[in-house]
Amino acid sequence: MSANVGEPVYEWHDLAPRGQANVFRALPGGAAIAPLRQNWNHQNAKSGRSVLDFRPRDSKPAALLLGDAGKEVEQFPFGKAPVKGPRGLTLAAVFQADASRLPTCPLTLFSDDGSSVKLVVNKDKNLVAEFQNASGAKSSITSKDVDGTKPVAALLSWSADSGEVALRARDGADKTFNGKGTTLPAPTEALSRLQIGKVSGASAPGGASADLFAGWMAEICLYASVLRQDQMQLIEGPNLKSYYFNSIPPLTQRLKTKLPQVEPRSAWQYKPSQNAAEAKNVADGNVTSRWGTKARQSPGQWFQVELPSEEMIAGLAMDAQAAPADYPRRFHVEVSADGRDWVKVHEAEGRSALIEIVFETPKQGRFIRITQDSSTSSNDWNLYELVIFKK
Repeated sequence: MSANVGEPVYEWHDLAPRGQANVFRALPGGAAIAPLRQNWNHQNAKSGRSVLDFRPRDSKPAALLLGDAGKEVEQFPFGKAPVKGPRGLTLAAVFQADASRLPTCPLTLFSDDGSSVKLVVNKDKNLVAEFQNASGAKSSITSKDVDGTKPVAALLSWSADSGEVALRARDGADKTFNGKGTTLPAPTEALSRLQIGKVSGASAPGGASADLFAGWMAEICLYASVLRQDQMQLIEGPNLKSYYFNSIPPLTQRLKTKLPQVEPRSAWQYKPSQNAAEAKNVADGNVTSRWGTKARQSPGQWFQVELPSEEMIAGLAMDAQAAPADYPRRFHVEVSADGRDWVKVHEAEGRSALIEIVFETPKQGRFIRITQDSSTSSNDWNLYELVIFKK
């Protein structure tokens, strides 16, 4: 993938030593049907990670098809070449589906006899692993909790010996799923044809719009064996999760200030300068959900909290670890008893994603307001978690 950010990708090369120069290719049709190289822009994805953008452009779906395996076909899952470990298949993918275009099909692995393995994100954002053999018999597994419209790592497996099929998944918010389907006799021919989305003219199962992929693909790994449990965990964890996903400990584990906190946060009310719909995210306990300005930092942006009753307010903590450059560069804090008359209690420069401040003198009040005093052309102001300390 030598394209620059924003450019079409016509070939995606296999980097594995045993890959024998396998290449995904876009079929003839020009840039309109080739995916674009992009930086993965999601709060759950680490910055600097590249993805292929398969969202349709000009009503034309993008897709890639793995080139003809030729003499290497028996090296693929269920082929006749010897393998290390139990024969079968393990297919891993790291991707994100477009929430506005569900259901969608990130990938399909198939053979000419009708056997296939398909991964789908359904309209409920769940992952669905669909297995089919040459006789038409099927088995499917639908995940729970894992959100396919967030960055997600999915591992599908199918045993040649027992027919056991399984799906493991973990999304960028650290929700996990591990399930098995009904056993299914394995294919007798190698599954060597792999496509991302639906490639027009390819001899592939299906053809409905749900076979198209609208989303972002980061990585695909394919093995001709069923990996052991510890190998699965290694791929899912250090190999994929640690490379692609932001993994942030809970805020309570990172706070250095040991003062009592104003609780319950569920009773707070909010009045920000903008984007009020997301204000409640600052107190949902999820370090990857946020309130944000949706605009570059500029003086006068503010975020206000109304407490259920007056408290002796002693300080606060603002967390932006999921987007570590989106903290306020300079700000001040005010406290009020009625939301009309304000007293400035603190001003400071932001220097890190987690900002903890303790007021020199605690202040009685029911309202607290944080106001942005600086500007930057490169970052929004994002607030993922807010904690208010009390005396």
